Amino acid sequence: MEIPKELERKARSRAILSMKFASDSPKLSYAELTLPYVFKN
Repeated sequence: MEIPKELERKARSRAILSMKFASDSPKLSYAELTLPYVFKN
């Protein structure tokens, strides 16, 4: 299933923002946002 560019860009910027704000564990925050997104599609 092809991911629409708009959704992909939003998910990526959301992950980047999360990494900036959650400096404690940036990798965990990145995974929390991207994994549900990846498996949903």
